[in-house]
Amino acid sequence: MGYYTGLRKNEIFKLTWNKVDLNKWLIKLEVKDTKDRKARLISICDEFFDILRNLPNRIQSAGKHNYVFLYKVNP
Repeated sequence: MGYYTGLRKNEIFKLTWNKVDLNKWLIKLEVKDTKDRKARLISICDEFFDILRNLPNRIQSAGKHNYVFLYKVNP
């Protein structure tokens, strides 16, 4: 994800589905989500869109874990 978006490691690990808009192909980071405290819009390229769309945890709603990337049910 860092390769396709330029996001920092902590931004990637803390990314939740409510910040990902697959309809508009955007990731919306708020001020509190970034190291430099600046809100950002990140475009999603074709290759990364396919990866996000096919993640198995994408079907989860805003339940216990709304994180995009999980490992053994932990963010």
